[in-house]
Amino acid sequence: MTFASQNSMIEEQRSIIRFLTATDEKPAAIHRRMVTVYGEKCVSDKSVRKWSARFRACRESVGDDQRPGQANTVITSDLIDKVHDH
Repeated sequence: MTFASQNSMIEEQRSIIRFLTATDEKPAAIHRRMVTVYGEKCVSDKSVRKWSARFRACRESVGDDQRPGQANTVITSDLIDKVHDH
């Protein structure tokens, strides 16, 4: 599974958590329902509880927050050569 499709599935599951939290469903019940659909690809019970609490605290976004700091970079002579070759 590619990073983009994995991220998409996580955001899809968070959307379900947001919806079911809005209907006053308890996190444990949300997780049980999601496991029946997603199986082993389901987010953890701990993650459901964390996101449910965030949505109860009025969070709207299902995406990850930006993290501070510079992104990791890797510079090698092989990469530099590939850039110069193209």
